Amino acid sequence: MRAALYRPFADPWRQSMRVYADQLHVHLRQVVDGTDTVTLLSLPGARLSPPARYWDQYVRYQRMTRRTAADVHHILDHGYAHLAAAMPAGKIVVTFHDAVPIRSGLASFGTRRALEIGMRRAAAKGARFIADSEASKRDAIELFGVPESSLTIVPLGVDPRFRPSTDRNALRHGLGLTKPAVLIVGHTQPYMNVEGALRAAAAARESVDLEVVKIGAPLTVEQGTLVEAEGLRGHVRELGIIDDERLADWYAAADALVYLPVLSGFGLPVLEAMASGLPVVTSNTGGVAEVAGRAASVVDPRDARAAGAALAAILSDDAHRMTLVLRGLARALEFSWRQTAERTLGVYREVADGA
Repeated sequence: MRAALYRPFADPWRQSMRVYADQLHVHLRQVVDGTDTVTLLSLPGARLSPPARYWDQYVRYQRMTRRTAADVHHILDHGYAHLAAAMPAGKIVVTFHDAVPIRSGLASFGTRRALEIGMRRAAAKGARFIADSEASKRDAIELFGVPESSLTIVPLGVDPRFRPSTDRNALRHGLGLTKPAVLIVGHTQPYMNVEGALRAAAAARESVDLEVVKIGAPLTVEQGTLVEAEGLRGHVRELGIIDDERLADWYAAADALVYLPVLSGFGLPVLEAMASGLPVVTSNTGGVAEVAGRAASVVDPRDARAAGAALAAILSDDAHRMTLVLRGLARALEFSWRQTAERTLGVYREVADGA
């Protein structure tokens, strides 16, 4: 069996898509047998800025796809479902991660239309769909008419590099941490609710002195203004995008992750944090709630006071903190990229066999 995996463009703010492509490829190569090949493809010289991006994504990439011979064609990001038009019917797999751009209203009319056409065309050509979570599965059915019979839930995994530090004090010293550190990880689009995370940190700071560490996209001007208004000036450190090794260090050294999206398809930072022994305050809705289970403090993402109280409890109650640490470590053991690869390979085999 020959499987071709189609990587999305390398958008710097979509780190989870990079992780998914890289980790799935690595682990698929470990679980296939000697007669199988797995190839990760990307469009050479892909441009990220419009209008050149549209030409590359919707014309050049499709041309390349049409020339690719494989028994299974796996589109790794549903935003590229339009590539199915250039693939043989019945030999297509599409991973549907989430409907956030649609649910949030942030996607332009053109983007929404292209996504809908791509998804429905893939379904019409008999594609199999992989969803990250039950929440993603429901959205694929409701918004794009994907038949439930063609959907398989395959959760993402967690890299073994995300683990507790063997010398947390030394790690904290090396990172310059002298007080409890609260991580906010990811980009800053409205549905990520960075504002709610900042307000939660400000509420917790009424009882616990703390520092906020923002990893990923820089705060917007409006979010910077909120930092001032909430009394967090001088207590927020912005790191920008960092590599996975440094990210693992911060997860292992910090004291809590606050991750409060109002929409989510999975929630990779929550899983990575729990695997690192970092307690988590997260949303009680969407895919992220499925990932967290009972291993995190889950709150209404729009209730900053409740999130702040949950955060303060983690930072001030050692017994409560340790309970969440142990639950998080146990929960993280239920996810692995090898398991993701094995389940994905199972879908490939069904597609290749015409099942």
